Amino acid sequence: MLSDRNIECLQLAALGYRCREIGDKIGISENTVKFHMKTVKRALGAKNTYHCVSIAIALGVIKPDNRKARQLVKRAASPSRNR
Repeated sequence: MLSDRNIECLQLAALGYRCREIGDKIGISENTVKFHMKTVKRALGAKNTYHCVSIAIALGVIKPDNRKARQLVKRAASPSRNR
C-alpha cells in the first residue's frame, strides 16, 4: 500500500520533476524523495521511474492529467527502451 506522500512524490515525478525539485516543492530532502520513490518502485514492481509512472497510471493510482505525464508513459512503453 502506498502512503499519501509516496503518491505525491510519484505524481510529481510523472509531471517531470526530478527528486531535488520534488523535495523543494513539498518541503522534504532529496534523499527522502528517493526513499519514497524506491518504496513506490518496490510496491509496484517497477524497474525505473518511467515504468513506475506507467504502472501507476494503468492502475489508476495517479492520473495522466498533463501532456508531460502522457509523454513519460509513451517513453516507458517504447520498445526501443532498454529494460
